[in-house]
Amino acid sequence: MLKPTPKIDLGEDEAIGPFNEGEIVTLPAWQALHLVKAGLAKLKNDEPVNLAELYSCLWKEERQTALQPLPENFLLRLRFFIETFPEDEKKKLASAFRDLVCRRLEKVAKVAVRARQNVKATENMLPEEKVLYSELASNINEWLKVLHKFLNIE
Repeated sequence: MLKPTPKIDLGEDEAIGPFNEGEIVTLPAWQALHLVKAGLAKLKNDEPVNLAELYSCLWKEERQTALQPLPENFLLRLRFFIETFPEDEKKKLASAFRDLVCRRLEKVAKVAVRARQNVKATENMLPEEKVLYSELASNINEWLKVLHKFLNIE
């Protein structure tokens, strides 16, 4: 925390704080975003993702067949970067991010089709990608069961 912060009412009987200056707190991303935008807090040891880092991640993802690790808190850091990015340049940023997400999505889907539920398969996935992987693998397995039953090849 950059400044002493009083208790903040978030509505629906939910509040955060109070916080002391210098205090390190762990909050959901949406709450942290509001505090950072208000100048009350900063991300611990994390600077916003910059365009060079985004392009570097995309370059690695395009050249490797395996899912590449992304920096810690990548999506949160990217969100903070987007907040400060000039409106007229956001198309370039959006295009690079869309390309990165599509490359990663292809790889997550490929692993889900194989449905080898192991730690190695998911080690470089973001938490959000792990949820997607789990849902895809589950749906694919259910679909295969129905198909095998229909074909009578259980």
